[in-house]
Amino acid sequence: MAAWKSAAHLEDHDGDHRREFPGYTLEQYDASAQETITIGVRFTFRDRRTGLARVGYYHRATARFTIVDADGFIVSHFRTDEAHVAELDRSTYSDEE
Repeated sequence: MAAWKSAAHLEDHDGDHRREFPGYTLEQYDASAQETITIGVRFTFRDRRTGLARVGYYHRATARFTIVDADGFIVSHFRTDEAHVAELDRSTYSDEE
């Protein structure tokens, strides 16, 4: 199970993406991120803002995307379309996995 860097980081991202997960509690938002890591397609990409390598997990059926840093901490979790993850800088995403 991946962890968030801190409870405050989890709370901040829950607040940022609450509209994408209507009715979710903080615990359900975290569980959604964890489940996406388990069932999503794993790929790598480079974060455009920081230039750092990231691991992404994308689940097409739910449009959920979870980002993990090199230390294994969850960076973010939100809903997006498949084109977004495929177009990330240096994305290795493939829907064929």
